Amino acid sequence: MKTNSAKSQLSASVVICTRNRASYLGNTIRKAALQEPPMGGFEILVVDNGSTDHTAEVVKECWSSINTVIVRYVLETQVGLSSARNRAIVEAKGRFLCFLDDDAVPEPEWLQRLCAVFEQSEQIMCAGGGIMPEYETTPPAWFDNQCEGIFKPTFKHPARHCTSYPYYPYGANFAVRISAFSIVGSFDAQLGYMGTSLVPGEETEFLRRIERAGYQIMIDPSAMV
Repeated sequence: MKTNSAKSQLSASVVICTRNRASYLGNTIRKAALQEPPMGGFEILVVDNGSTDHTAEVVKECWSSINTVIVRYVLETQVGLSSARNRAIVEAKGRFLCFLDDDAVPEPEWLQRLCAVFEQSEQIMCAGGGIMPEYETTPPAWFDNQCEGIFKPTFKHPARHCTSYPYYPYGANFAVRISAFSIVGSFDAQLGYMGTSLVPGEETEFLRRIERAGYQIMIDPSAMV
């Protein structure tokens, strides 16, 4: 996997992969732009995975109205979340790729806290944080805590800690050191949401490769979206 790690000067790239979610995307970009910047600065990279709605117009409006951080847009026509993430690996200018779902709302210190995890050790290749679901309608009575675990990761400790399979961070809120992709490769394009095929697990498979290679995966529950 070719990366631009040698050219990376920014601390972080906030990566938002999206497809036909324009109604959510603008809010996510604006909240990302309000992040307390890590030392070294950051960019917002939107990877449009072949949207047919007005996604491009939403990003253009954000680009023209946000003057605190660079907002970049790239189009990846190969449909699939893993393909979009792999395009981000090539395009990103940050040392840490911080992946954010296109409907996620990061807390103001989310980015700083994720980036701070990597400063502990060069052996840390991935960092993840907490997720608090916000429901658009009242969940049904049968939707219990176990069901909510689909969206809300369970952590072994409330403080920052090292984790292992199966307690990996969720794809809505995790960051990867850019050099990791040169070591273990990119995301498996056969996994991940792909049009009407909703087969998840691409980040789990990727993180297992990191763990098997002897590197660390960390969780900071306070890095919240």
